[in-house]
Amino acid sequence: MGPATAWAGDVKFGAEPLAVDDKGNITAEGKSAATETLKSEPGEELWVFNLWAKIDKGGPGPLYVEFIGKLPDGKEYVTYRHEHSSYDGEKFVSLSFDLEGNLGFNKGRTYKVKVLQGNTKPGRPDIILATGKITLEYTEPPAEDESEDEADDEAAQDELDTLAGPEDGSGDTPAPEGPPPVAPEKKGCTVGSTDLGLPAVAALFALGFVRRRND
Repeated sequence: MGPATAWAGDVKFGAEPLAVDDKGNITAEGKSAATETLKSEPGEELWVFNLWAKIDKGGPGPLYVEFIGKLPDGKEYVTYRHEHSSYDGEKFVSLSFDLEGNLGFNKGRTYKVKVLQGNTKPGRPDIILATGKITLEYTEPPAEDESEDEADDEAAQDELDTLAGPEDGSGDTPAPEGPPPVAPEKKGCTVGSTDLGLPAVAALFALGFVRRRND
C-alpha cells in the first residue's frame, strides 16, 4: 500500500456554525470566528464541534471527519470517525456534531482532524481532502451561590411552618366541653316555686284578706 493521497483543501472549526455566503463559502466573519480551541459545556466533557471545509476533487459518496489522538509513547490512533453519508461531491461543506468524553475524547488534549473519503480503487488508502487540529479545553461548572441556597432553605422552612400551624396553641382551637355556667342565687324570700313578680304577690295577699272577712 502506498502513501495516502492528499489534496490541498481547507478546513476551519468553530464553537458556533461559521458564517458562509449563499454559495457555502466561508465569509470574513466566519474566518474571524474560527478557532483551534473548543471549550466544553460547563462541568461536562462535551464539546459542540462545528466544521467548515473546502473540498477539492471530492466525489459523491460518504465523507468522513477523522480525529487522530496520540498515545503517551507517541503512537497515533483513531479516536473517533464521523460519517457524513449524504455528501454528493459539493465544494463547500458545513457540519455540526458533538464530541463527548464517552466517545474517547479527553479534556486538555489536541487532536489531528482529517476530512477524507474512501478510495474507490481496491487496496488504495483513503483520500485526505483537508487537515487541521483542535484542542479540547474543560470549563469548570459555575460556583454555587450560598445566599440563594440559604434563601431556598428559609422558604422551604416557612412553608413547613405554615402547614404545621401555630406553635403557641392560638388560633381557631375549639374550647373544651364542660357543664354550663350556674347563675348566682338571689338573696331574699320567695313565694312558692313560681316567679310571679311583685304585683302577683300583692294580689294573693288581698284575696286571702277578703276570704277571712267572709268567713
